[in-house]
Amino acid sequence: MMHGRFLPHLLVLVLPLAGCGTPPAAPPAADAGTAPKSQLARMYDVTGNAGLPGPPSATRAPSSRDPAERAVEEILFRNDGGRVVLKAIRAQGGWMRWAGLKGIHAAVRPAGPDAAAAPVQVSVSLAEPKAIPETVEGRLLAAPFWMANPELRLEYLGVEVAPSGETYDKVRVFLERPGSPWWIASFNRRTAVLERILEPVAGKDGGPGSFRRTDLDAYREVAGLWLPGLWRTYELRTAFARPEKPLRAEAVEAAVEPKDLGL
Repeated sequence: MMHGRFLPHLLVLVLPLAGCGTPPAAPPAADAGTAPKSQLARMYDVTGNAGLPGPPSATRAPSSRDPAERAVEEILFRNDGGRVVLKAIRAQGGWMRWAGLKGIHAAVRPAGPDAAAAPVQVSVSLAEPKAIPETVEGRLLAAPFWMANPELRLEYLGVEVAPSGETYDKVRVFLERPGSPWWIASFNRRTAVLERILEPVAGKDGGPGSFRRTDLDAYREVAGLWLPGLWRTYELRTAFARPEKPLRAEAVEAAVEPKDLGL
């Protein structure tokens, strides 16, 4: 089991929101490559009502005729944490599109005044679509799809109401092995997409550790998949600290490499 000293018990306060319910349909995005979050909610399989507490029990049951996709969905559908991840995978393009890729690549550069800086290239091989990428950047680029790895445990932590009024389903993602890493993923209840990932960071030279939270924003469509175009990373002293100024903001230009079906 994971080391308890990294993550205290999570207490989630749920507050009622005025005007709860399904958001009104949004007009088509002005930029064909970008869609507002409410448009994502209309376009993909997003179930449940924004602002309401409780487990995501309204997630549609697996019904795919493809045996590989059906197997992935059935495993995720077994518990509430998996159902949240399943909704996100459907909302962000679906497992069939993801499994049809050979790899995913991105040019990552600073956002803002330093946007002209040379980009850092990030690549993730998808020879095994459920593999957990080894690097932080790889996991951000391939989320939430790698969370379908059957070795991972997906523990539903409840609902968080953010200061902005948005509500999030929170899922702890971890391997049941001593010393293994863990992450807390936050999924927007209104759109089902993954918006935040929190993970512990070891301290330097035996010093106290901290937490890294990355917000995923500016989602864009790339070959039928919805991928974030902006990463904002914050360093937090505790898992529950409120983020202030980002440590860095990065623009992400993603591209996908389809499998060669002729081989």
